[in-house]
Amino acid sequence: MRVVPAINGLHWLRIGWLLFMRSPLMWILAFSALWLMMAVIAQIPILGLLIAAITTPAFSVGFMNMGAAAEAGKALEPRLLFEGFRSNPQSLITLGGIYLIAGALIILLARLTGSDAPIDPATVNTLPTLHWSELILPLAAYALVSMGFWFAPVLCAWHGMQPLKALFFSFFACLRNWRAFLVYGFALMMFVLIALTLASLLSAVLFGGDLPPEASMQNFALAFILGLTPMLLASVYASYRDIF
Repeated sequence: MRVVPAINGLHWLRIGWLLFMRSPLMWILAFSALWLMMAVIAQIPILGLLIAAITTPAFSVGFMNMGAAAEAGKALEPRLLFEGFRSNPQSLITLGGIYLIAGALIILLARLTGSDAPIDPATVNTLPTLHWSELILPLAAYALVSMGFWFAPVLCAWHGMQPLKALFFSFFACLRNWRAFLVYGFALMMFVLIALTLASLLSAVLFGGDLPPEASMQNFALAFILGLTPMLLASVYASYRDIF
């Protein structure tokens, strides 16, 4: 485990973009296929959410395999997405169970800290502040959980670690490299804001304001998810290679 300079957080996004651009269609197809598959599975009451949660770590390893293949200059194949199920699958499924429990606890925390009071029109302008104050604890909890799961799947699959050990190393790898992750998060936020601005301008030029704002945002959200998420998954691989 290494402690890297803060600027490396920006390099992770750059490398993620380069890995993505080596085979953008395959990255998008792989993510779209997974997204569609999870959407179908989620339709199964209770069991669907359970399956989706416990298989998430294995699929995340699949994208790490794609990142490694892209870095090595190899052709990306659909089977890489499922390779995670062949590497220490028991630990990955256990990790998925822990992820499910952690997510349920965060939802419970959000409900406990939320307000069920009726909305008063006289105080509607103060609602954003109220909502943010209620979200502080759940967001903090989610950040801590994300630190534990950022590297845990690949540490289980590629290093043979047990789930709790992998969570421990992942958490402290993120904690010790908080400066790089801060730069990473800020750069990502700026990228999203720039993309949103460009999408709005492009919509105005192409449609002259005739396209409803809701439709414009929906189109942008779809393009954002399909285009940016695979690049972010590739950047996770870049952060792993840099730190471990």
